[in-house]
Amino acid sequence: MKIRVENEYGCGHESTHTYTMTEPADLNVNDEDYMDDFFWGEYLYEYTGDGHGIDCCDGWYTVTILEADTAALVGQTHEYGL
Repeated sequence: MKIRVENEYGCGHESTHTYTMTEPADLNVNDEDYMDDFFWGEYLYEYTGDGHGIDCCDGWYTVTILEADTAALVGQTHEYGL
């Protein structure tokens, strides 16, 4: 699976990164709680941020799935705001 992470901070700093990782073995796109809590909430959230906002300003992060073995994931986007 390949994702793009866009990081934006209240001070104006922005960065974009692309990461490649393995899809979780227990991936269940039909389980909304699993997708919200684990897949977006923990698994992909770990890739957000670039360290800039630590003790400085609020951050907003967008994760977009660019490639995946599970076709239903491709193109999905999730936004996080702190």
